Parts: sequence; C-alpha cells; structure tokens
Amino acid sequence: MLSGRQPAPPQRIHQKHHGTEDKKRPPKNFLRHPKPPQYALGRVRDDPRTDAQLNANTESKWLPHPGTKPVRERNRSLLVFDSMSRPASPRDAASLIIHRDRRGDLEILMGRRPPRDRFMPDVFVFPGGRVEPEDRDSPVDGAIDSSVAARIAGPDSEDQARALATAAIRETWEETGLTVGRTEEGQIRPDLSALAYLGRAITPTESKIRYHARFFTASADRAHGRLVGNGELIDLSWIPIQEALTLPIIDVTEALLEHMQAIHRGSPRGALFIRYRRGVQMIREETASLIAPRPAKI
Repeated sequence: MLSGRQPAPPQRIHQKHHGTEDKKRPPKNFLRHPKPPQYALGRVRDDPRTDAQLNANTESKWLPHPGTKPVRERNRSLLVFDSMSRPASPRDAASLIIHRDRRGDLEILMGRRPPRDRFMPDVFVFPGGRVEPEDRDSPVDGAIDSSVAARIAGPDSEDQARALATAAIRETWEETGLTVGRTEEGQIRPDLSALAYLGRAITPTESKIRYHARFFTASADRAHGRLVGNGELIDLSWIPIQEALTLPIIDVTEALLEHMQAIHRGSPRGALFIRYRRGVQMIREETASLIAPRPAKI
C-alpha cells in the first residue's frame, strides 16, 4: 500500500569545514562533479581521424577524444576537481620525453609520482615541471626554430619558447640526473638543438591545479650522466612503450605515447594540442611542417 509521504530530498555533499567531516562525503581527492564524470581518463584504441586529416599540412578541426567514457576506478584520484570554484589560471610547464631504441622496440624514460603528492599521486609521468624565472635568462646552446617557437608559445614569443625548452631540460636533470647539454661547475647549460616538439596540453578547468604543459622529445644518445633521481619521481626506469600504456597514466600521457609510437612506426604526424571542453578531451593535430628538428627515427 502506498503511503502519502513524499520522497526525502537527496542529501547534499558539503565541503569540509575546520575539522568536521561528513561520513558520506567522498574520500579526499575523489573526483566531484554535479553530473556523472565524463573525463576521458580512459584508454584510446581507435582514432576516428582519416589518413588525410593526419597527414594534411593544415590544422585539422577539433575532434573529441575517441575513448570518451566515465573515469576508470584507478584514475579517480589523479586530479582534484572543484566545480564550484572559479577556474585556476594554467601555469606554464614543460616535460621532456627521452626515448631509446632497443632491438626495434621504443623505450621511454618515466617515473612514478610519490603517493602523497597533491597533483596526480602514484601516477607514471615524464620528467618535467613548472617554468622558473631563471629559465628565461639561463645560458643555453643551440636554438629553437622560430616557426616552432610560434607553435609552442604563440607569435613573437621566442623567449617564452626558449624558457619552456630550458625548463624541460633543467627539470629532467634535477629529477633524473641526465643532462641534455653540458654541466659547468654544477650548473647545466641546456642544448636546445637536441629537442623536438611533440605537443601541448591544458589541464581541465575543473582542476584546482592547472598547467599549460609543452612536451619535448630527445634521443637518449643526446642525454648524458647517471640515472639517479632526487625523490620527485620514484621507480625511474626505461619502459617499453607498450608496457607504459598499461601503467597508471592519465589520458594526456596515453595520447602522447601513442603519438610517439605512430611516429616510430613511420607515420608522419604533427604536434598534438590537447584540451578539454565540458569535461571531454579534445585533440587537434597541428601543422606537421612546424615540428622541427625532427630526428630521422624516434
């Protein structure tokens, strides 16, 4: 028999206040969104773009990430979301993907972020970090092509592109002990001519910590030193790219690894631009001719 009672209104999830905690509140670092999460942190397998789009020497239209689906359980703590706050401004950052060929297989230098890190804990990443003020005027060897600089940091921004490339090499040196360039009296002199540009990505607006990250690549032949971490990354090692795709990684890392794999197999590709629109990852492949210098083979 039906009662005349109205159904109870759904309980609201409140923010934590000064030591109080709602037992029904999701655990810390859990993805929180008023609608079911649709952030494409999942795996990508089939790319809907045609060969003509991939190989064209013009910018292609934005395409939704083909793997768009609810967040996987293992990726729920990768980012901290707050849909009620004003979006944070993305900070400039840079990463360096050092690669080597082992009996025909592509291996990538990666490490795992410590479990207690605020940003992407326990996730495998490439060495990298924020651009620091000293990156803008540090002495360097080599230079970045002006057309590539425009793609990396916008028109009339060669100094910014130089700072980003310098940051990628400096952070890699600090986190791994490997130097792409020279060291003089404990200081690094980056060799920018050793780098190729792979792409960039902007963290979703819902994240409390946001970066506009540029990704560079360099052959292991151009890196010198002994692989010794400083604690910012743990489990540093050379990982076959197929194995890396099975590790705890975010969707940006996955897209970049698959992009490198395609280049390694001989497919001409442009630089990736990865961003998010209403929680869905969007990938655009930018003009192929602007990627330089490109190694003969990754």
